[in-house]
Amino acid sequence: MRAGVSVAVRAIALLLLAAAPFACGSPAAPADGNAPGSSDGAVEGAAADTGGDVASEKPFRYRGCPDDPSHLPMNCEQNLECDYAGSGASGRCTTIELCDLNIPVNDWVTIPPADTCGTHPPPCPGAFDALPEGAACPVPKGLLQCDYDEARCGCLGCSSADGTPGAVWSCRKWGSGGEGCPNAPVLGGTACETPGQLCAYGTFCGVSAGGSFQCAHGYWQRAPSAPVTCAPRACPR
Repeated sequence: MRAGVSVAVRAIALLLLAAAPFACGSPAAPADGNAPGSSDGAVEGAAADTGGDVASEKPFRYRGCPDDPSHLPMNCEQNLECDYAGSGASGRCTTIELCDLNIPVNDWVTIPPADTCGTHPPPCPGAFDALPEGAACPVPKGLLQCDYDEARCGCLGCSSADGTPGAVWSCRKWGSGGEGCPNAPVLGGTACETPGQLCAYGTFCGVSAGGSFQCAHGYWQRAPSAPVTCAPRACPR
């Protein structure tokens, strides 16, 4: 089993993943219409894909994503993402396997879950409702990830009236992907039923319970994020 990583390291990796130029070098859709390795082209194609198979009529995972991550194929499809939930974690402790461009063959990059995933050890509050949204964070200067049955919580940067930096407490519920989206964050490379459906379980400027994915060619693919500027937050008085 792969060891976890710090919240900070995983956060940086996910930001780079969301901002990656997926369209570069993406393969064309294969004859069966499934192209999770592609991105912009695959998402555009999904809008016109009003037919196709539903999830119950095809494998749970895209053909390039084995059920066992220890059996990842060599020379994978560039930009293909295969996500694997931790045991009993309901998608909360996801290991991301991303096929990256390499020479002479493409290779996999692994982004493991944070080492505190699925738990809320100190200095996290002992219960989800112990701190209200917008309260001062238990860690004024630093990253914190606290997982509860109801949501994932953490600290977001803020500034006081005199410019002193601090952090504010914020949470994101697991089932916050949007109307019609699964109650648990979806896994990249797994089957979906509604072409073009977008499910966003987090934002660049807030706490994320999961990634942003779009249903394209029958499988969930990560939706690239456009550059954004986060609005300044005022620290609680």
